Amino acid sequence: MPCKHIAVYCISCIKSMYIGGRTPRYLIDLLFGEDTQAQEYRGEKWHGILDAYIAAH
Repeated sequence: MPCKHIAVYCISCIKSMYIGGRTPRYLIDLLFGEDTQAQEYRGEKWHGILDAYIAAH
């Protein structure tokens, strides 16, 4: 993508844009004036976090 800042609507898209060297802007963050944080973006670690969340809820 030629743009540096990319508006995204899902968490996986945030991580993909970050890995691709772009600055993701999550739509909800834009609505509330927050910065978008990529947080954990390594696949195996991210899926572990998701699995733990699912198990807890």
